[in-house]
Amino acid sequence: MSHIYSLKVVKNGVTIQRKQIATGLGKGGDPLVLPAGPDLTYLLQDESGGKPVAKIHTQFAGRDLRVVMDDGEPGQTQVVLQNFADFQSSSALATVGKT
Repeated sequence: MSHIYSLKVVKNGVTIQRKQIATGLGKGGDPLVLPAGPDLTYLLQDESGGKPVAKIHTQFAGRDLRVVMDDGEPGQTQVVLQNFADFQSSSALATVGKT
């Protein structure tokens, strides 16, 4: 079963970028690759914004942060935040839903 998620990039409370991510399509596509930056929050949620992503796994590969969502293809990275290690003290990755 496929799912559509959104990744919002927020700086100072303002969404500066929004991208869609599809998982579970069984086609092994390329991950979404974004450059990391200072003072950014990366918010993962279902496309409706109603609920957070249930399970994610993160792992550093060099300076990049790789994100794998459990409902995607096994072991397939869906998001890569390039050079996140350089900004991890002032940036964050979170899954969120409506409050």
